[in-house]
Amino acid sequence: TPRTVLDVDTVTLEREVKHVKDVPNYDARQYESVQLYATAKDGKTRVPMCAVFNKKLRGASSADQPFTKGPVMLYGYGSYGCSMDPYFSAIRLSLLDRGVVYVIANIRGGSEMGRFWYEDEGKMTT
Repeated sequence: TPRTVLDVDTVTLEREVKHVKDVPNYDARQYESVQLYATAKDGKTRVPMCAVFNKKLRGASSADQPFTKGPVMLYGYGSYGCSMDPYFSAIRLSLLDRGVVYVIANIRGGSEMGRFWYEDEGKMTT
């Protein structure tokens, strides 16, 4: 979602939206984001990925395959313990509206799964 300002009640943890940055022609109901995992070539290491897509691709899907087949723009970075967290980008909307699935792969070297995962033996397998 675009940049959003929230009020959070520290006792009940209830959240109230105070402001959402306006993005022309953006309707959040048209898009979905999911957390996926790929298996590395070692056959055991799970590599986390975040995907966002237009809900028109939803089709008959499951948790393992949340969208129908189509073109994918895959971005991956993992080095020096730096994380690549998912974030909203209005620039991607044009791709999503044309049926492209945008995926950020959190390859080994980042710290998304913690320091142990980063340092575990075979980190070069992903």
